Amino acid sequence: VPASFDCGMRKLAYEYGKRLLPRLEDFQSLFYALGLNEEGCQGQLSSSATPSSVSQAPLGLHDVFVDPILGSDAQEGSEHAPKQTIQEAVNVASLQNVAVVLRGGVHYLEDTLTL
Repeated sequence: VPASFDCGMRKLAYEYGKRLLPRLEDFQSLFYALGLNEEGCQGQLSSSATPSSVSQAPLGLHDVFVDPILGSDAQEGSEHAPKQTIQEAVNVASLQNVAVVLRGGVHYLEDTLTL
């Protein structure tokens, strides 16, 4: 693999990582893990993702909301009464043919997600 190709792919991986988790805002560990500080592959360390990297789809009136902290699976899944788990939200959303909206926070999956 040519060095220029390897360096280019590492730079793309860095940009992709910033867009994947823009809320983290500190990408220094990713920058160094990809070796973008090495001679021959100098990258530009940036502290945040570009604003255009986060897209937001319009919300539907009946979408099912998930909040890992404030939600409860006993709730209806509305914006003001969100579900707590993704699986429960997917179960409800599939019956109503609507989207699942994940609110901020860490969403852990204890089991394989069944769609």
